[in-house]
Amino acid sequence: MGSRDKIGIGKLEGNIDDLAAQIPLSGFIDLPISVAHTAMLQHLPAMHYDLFDRILIAQAVCEPLRFITADRLLAPYSNLIDLVFIATCLRRNPLCKA
Repeated sequence: MGSRDKIGIGKLEGNIDDLAAQIPLSGFIDLPISVAHTAMLQHLPAMHYDLFDRILIAQAVCEPLRFITADRLLAPYSNLIDLVFIATCLRRNPLCKA
């Protein structure tokens, strides 16, 4: 699922045009999907069925690049995948000081 889709369903906040403008300023570059990336899809085990996630993993494996995610389901694909844990503070939690 791309950034526009995640913004549309409320999983990501922000303006997609602002995000697109800031990415090159942050030092990131585009990584187009290549034939090698799509060919790698057939070699990935069928552990996860989100095609967008799978193409990102294929890119990481082919290039090779580190892939940083909070999705634990993706970790078994490659040692190039780094899990990050995002602490969430719920206002209902009396221990939360946010």
